[in-house]
Amino acid sequence: MKNGDLMWNFHNGRDDGTPRWALPNGRRVGIGWQGAEHVFAGHNGVIYAVYGTQMLWNRHQGRDDGTFRWSLEKGVNVANGFNKTYFWRAQHIFAGSTPGIIYAIVNEGDLVWFRHDGWDDGSARWQGDLTYADQGKKVGTGWDVLDAFSGGDGIIYAVMKNGDLRWNRHDGRNDGTPRWALDGGKPVGSGWNVVKHAFSG
Repeated sequence: MKNGDLMWNFHNGRDDGTPRWALPNGRRVGIGWQGAEHVFAGHNGVIYAVYGTQMLWNRHQGRDDGTFRWSLEKGVNVANGFNKTYFWRAQHIFAGSTPGIIYAIVNEGDLVWFRHDGWDDGSARWQGDLTYADQGKKVGTGWDVLDAFSGGDGIIYAVMKNGDLRWNRHDGRNDGTPRWALDGGKPVGSGWNVVKHAFSG
């Protein structure tokens, strides 16, 4: 929320698209999240937040019932092992379908793959092949998009500036190689440039 509250919501109508929710207005599970340039979910309750040059790791232990329970009192900086980090100036950043995989779009369209080996315990351990952006690997170009997000099983959706929703599958998602099912992806929708934010369920 704009005041920095982190709200938990549970959509009981997720399977049929009905507006049924566990709580009509959600439940506050965190405070002080204002100022983050990027906030995105990892796996098993992990939530990353980018503040300046820091990427903070948090784990919400109360994710199943919406209680205010966290593994740590405050987030820990897991990007402090980088000599420099692109996270703070990424146009878009999101978790992949494999635990620990993070994608960032930088430099007006480079898609960079990172693997956070410490994703489960909050340690600053990263896959260390220093090929791009310190710890990341460039796996694509031409990602000058309005939005991008993971769809699971290596699928990445991109909202193009012309409004197309583009489907991509990163076959090299586990090792950071630039292997894709289709070169340039495939348009699967149109008119998505009016959407402010998009993400998968």
